[in-house]
Amino acid sequence: MGISKKLTLYIFVVGVLFLVVALIYNYSQARKISLINETYSSRDSADNIAQFVSKLLTEKAQRALSIAQAPVISEALIRRNEFLGEMDDQARIKKIDSIDKLWIETKDENDPFIQDYLDNPVADYLHRLQEAVDGEYGEIFLTDKYGALVASTAKLTTLAHAHKYWWQGSYNEGSGRVFFDDRGYDDSVGDYVLGIVVPVRKNEEIIGILKCNIMVLGAISTIIEDFRNEGVTIGLARSGGLIIYEPGSLPLQARAPEKLIEKFVELSSGSIILESKSGDMLTAYAPVPSTLGINSHGFGGSSQSIDHRLGNRGESWHIYLSKNLEAVYALARERTYSILVTGLALIMIIAVVSIILGYSLTKPINRLALVAKKIGDGDLNVSEVPDSEDEIGQLGKSIKSMADSLMHTMIRRDELVDEVESHRQTAEALRESEEKYRAIIEQSIDGIMISDQHAKVAIWNKSMESITGIKQGNAIGKPLWETQLQLIPKEQVTPELLKQLQIYLKNIFESKIDWSGE
Repeated sequence: MGISKKLTLYIFVVGVLFLVVALIYNYSQARKISLINETYSSRDSADNIAQFVSKLLTEKAQRALSIAQAPVISEALIRRNEFLGEMDDQARIKKIDSIDKLWIETKDENDPFIQDYLDNPVADYLHRLQEAVDGEYGEIFLTDKYGALVASTAKLTTLAHAHKYWWQGSYNEGSGRVFFDDRGYDDSVGDYVLGIVVPVRKNEEIIGILKCNIMVLGAISTIIEDFRNEGVTIGLARSGGLIIYEPGSLPLQARAPEKLIEKFVELSSGSIILESKSGDMLTAYAPVPSTLGINSHGFGGSSQSIDHRLGNRGESWHIYLSKNLEAVYALARERTYSILVTGLALIMIIAVVSIILGYSLTKPINRLALVAKKIGDGDLNVSEVPDSEDEIGQLGKSIKSMADSLMHTMIRRDELVDEVESHRQTAEALRESEEKYRAIIEQSIDGIMISDQHAKVAIWNKSMESITGIKQGNAIGKPLWETQLQLIPKEQVTPELLKQLQIYLKNIFESKIDWSGE
C-alpha cells in the first residue's frame, strides 16, 4: 500500500475515531445542558404562569371590591342594617333563622318572598354585571353585616350565611379582607366555581359582604394555553393532589403523582423527574402566591357543604409543567446528528485533500525510489532527483552526491584493477623469464654460482656441484666465504685467512675492488 493511501486511511480512521469520541462526549454534555436549560426554562414558565394566575385572582378581587363600592349596594345595606340593628341580638338571630327556614322551604323562585331578594335594585345591578361579562359569573349576592341575604342573582340554597367559613373569612372578626372560596364543584352553577368574597365598607366599617362566584377555569385555561407548547402538559392542582385543570381532563377527577404532591406541600418552586407510563417526565412546579393565605386576603374552603362538593380543605394552588425527557433530549440528538453529518463531510473532504497531498508528497519520493533502483542496478549516472529546498530535496541531493562519489570510487577501482592486472602480468613475465634463466643455468656445462646482495649463494648449478664437489643444499643460502673455505684444504684454513676472505668479498659487494674481467 502506497504512502498516500496509508495516509488517507490513517486520516480516515483517526477522523472516525475522533468523531465517535466527540459524538459520545457531545451527546452526553448536550443531554446535561438540555436538561439544565429545560429545567430552568420550565421553572421560569411555571413561576410565570403561577404569577399570572395569582394576578388574575387579584384582578377578580379588585373588580369585586369595585362592585362593592356601588352606591346602590351601600344604600341597601344601610337600610337593612338599621332594620336589624334595632333588634337585640337574640331577636335578630331568631328573625334571621325564621326567614332562612322559610327560604329553604320555598322551592318556587317566583314566590313573592323569594322575588323580594331576586328582584330589587341591588339584584338588578348585579344582574347587569353578570350579563356584561357573559360566562364568567355564576351567582353574585350580597349579605348584610349580620350575614342575612340582601340581594342575589339566583335563589341560593340558604339565606343566612354568617355561620359559613367564607363569610367569616372575609369578615375577619370585623377587620375585613378578601377571601377566595375554592368551592370546587358547585351544584347550583353546574361548574367549577371560585368564590370572590369581599367586605363592603362605609367609613371604614364593614356594613356587608359581597360574594361573586366566578367560573374561573375559562380564564385560567387561556393563561395556560398561552404558555403551552407541543409536548408540554400544564395543569393546576391543589396541594392535596386533586387536579383543578388540565387539558383533556375533568376538574377534580384526577390526582397528581404522590412525589409531586410531596413537593406541593413545601410551598416553593422547583422541579422533579417523575416516572410515568409514557416515560420519565421533567416536571416543574410553582405555588400560586395569592392562594397561600397571606394577611391581606384569605384562601380556603370546605370539603363539602349543602351546595357544593370537592371543596378546598385548606389547600393552596400549584401550577405544574411536565415534559417528556425524550422530548427534552431531542435537541441534543438533533445537535449530535448535525455534528455527525458535518464531521463525516469534513472527514471525506480531509480524505480527498490527503489523497492529493499524499500524491504530491510521494511523487518526489517515488522519483527517489527510481533513482535508488538505478543505483542498485549499477547505473550511477543520476540526474533526475527532486530539486527542492525541503527535506526530500536535501535527500535527493545527498543521493546524487553519494552516486557521484560511488562513480568516482568505481573509476578509481577500475584503474586500480587495471594497475594490479598490469603488475600481475609483469610479475608473471618476470617469473617466466626467471624460470627460463634458471633452466639455462641448470643446463649449462659451466659451473655457475650467483649470490645475492648479502653475499649469500642464490644459485649453485649442477656443473658447479661437479666441479667443486659441494652440493647445492650445502651451498645455497650460505655465505660465499664458507663455500670458498670448503675448497681450501683444512690444514691451510686459518682465522686470518677467513678474515681476509670476508674482507675481500665484502669489498667486492661494496664495489671497492675492481674485479671486472677476472
